[in-house]
Amino acid sequence: MVDVARELSEGFCLVRVDFYCLPDRIYFGEMTFTPDGGMAPLVPEEWDRKLGDLVGLPRLEDEAE
Repeated sequence: MVDVARELSEGFCLVRVDFYCLPDRIYFGEMTFTPDGGMAPLVPEEWDRKLGDLVGLPRLEDEAE
């Protein structure tokens, strides 16, 4: 599972890769791109923007114009 998680997460600055491990096989669950599913509040609140500004994401073509 660790090897597969490393391969799936390659190129992402932050991602959690979830699997379901059953007795006879392993299933991929999901990839989550925020800690705590994006539900944890940041304190102080202004750090939400400060930390978000550190993440370099590509702009959508519609927003670039």
